[in-house]
Amino acid sequence: MIKIIESKSEGIVDGKNYIRATLMVDDAAELTVEGFKNYHFTMGSVAYVINEGKLYALNSAETWTAGGDNS
Repeated sequence: MIKIIESKSEGIVDGKNYIRATLMVDDAAELTVEGFKNYHFTMGSVAYVINEGKLYALNSAETWTAGGDNS
């Protein structure tokens, strides 16, 4: 499940809302660029993966990259 904590719209293209977001997810496997519903996550989006206790950031290559250990 993806929970958007906050977001900033970066525009709408072809009916899709591009946003830079702060997210919470249970597992890293849930992280996608397409996001969900009508949202497309953009570079600079950050996600907290609860089951790992780690932050992930979306880079310009549209890849979610794990940050340091938060334990």
